[in-house]
Amino acid sequence: MEPDRTELGWSYQPADFFEGPYERTDRDALLRIDVGRAVVTVSGGEPPPDVEQRLLAWVRHTLQIRSLQTGRTFELNPQPNVVEFRGSNRNVILRAGVGSFAITGGNLDVVQTDTSGKTVVDTKAERLKLQTDDLDDLSAKAQADPVLGTMLESFSTALNEPDSEFVRLYQIRDALVKRFGSERDAKEALGISTSDWKFYGQMANDEPVVAGRHRGKSLGPLRNATTDERARMRALAETGSESSRRRSDARRYDANRVLYCRLKLGRCVPPAPRSTSWTKSP
Repeated sequence: MEPDRTELGWSYQPADFFEGPYERTDRDALLRIDVGRAVVTVSGGEPPPDVEQRLLAWVRHTLQIRSLQTGRTFELNPQPNVVEFRGSNRNVILRAGVGSFAITGGNLDVVQTDTSGKTVVDTKAERLKLQTDDLDDLSAKAQADPVLGTMLESFSTALNEPDSEFVRLYQIRDALVKRFGSERDAKEALGISTSDWKFYGQMANDEPVVAGRHRGKSLGPLRNATTDERARMRALAETGSESSRRRSDARRYDANRVLYCRLKLGRCVPPAPRSTSWTKSP
């Protein structure tokens, strides 16, 4: 008897990476993320390996976008637990995983009510709505566009490798140039100022910083990049937005204070043809 549906569950850390449950339907698959678990439900039996890898990429891209929103790192166990459902019966397929780590953090939220008790301002609800819209938009585009997926991978790796952070962030600039054909076209398409573009290259290539690309060229000791320099580099990598040049202190680059959640590259990516079903190979 063919299974009615199959659930593939991946674990991730930190468990509080999302502030609340996230759910998205894409074709015939349903993704639910909450409290350290990302579960994809598909119709039929256990999907073939290539389909499972595409589902894993969907989960990974969603977590990478969340990392972009929060500036926090995550660890994803690439081996899922698989459960097949046949009527009232289920078949559990357990797979070995890897260790994870936890990071704590939070936001200062405000709920304001009027004299009648009606909520007029709810910063958490507003933030969650914006973040959900971004996750829906960018996770779908990352599945269709490998360049955007590569950029998300580079940003996520940059957060996990602080000593090579600018190397990874420069990969995003390289990807932009390849996507748009030239540095000039990339700057114009994404609204990046010439001064910001030069700063990006200077920090990655010329400054004697530990996180830079050409550390071996420096004759003197290397220094650590300042908090402001790291924040500005991340802001440029995350948004391609000219707004970053108007920020004068590191706090104003904070992911929860600057509306940089939507990568402008994502807005420039047209929808690409995709398979009509997750459960079939393309």
